[in-house]
Amino acid sequence: MSTLLLDQKQVESLMSMEEMISIYEKTFCGLGEGTVINPSKVNLDLGETSDYPPYKGFMNAMPAYIGWSDTAGIKWAGGNLGERKS
Repeated sequence: MSTLLLDQKQVESLMSMEEMISIYEKTFCGLGEGTVINPSKVNLDLGETSDYPPYKGFMNAMPAYIGWSDTAGIKWAGGNLGERKS
């Protein structure tokens, strides 16, 4: 398995702005109708704002379910703000 990275021009060639706006509108309507589930972000503080643990890092999980497309997914984000501990 490999990761495919797309630049802005490639993304624009795959989908028009009108299509993107339509997707956003359906999704925001779904939030109001209760067919989109978008819980609060889960944050794991690895010392970003506290002394323990001492890694000066974080991890975030952002799951969602989009009812109109019957799709679920999650975005993971993390980082290390300081020098890595050995």
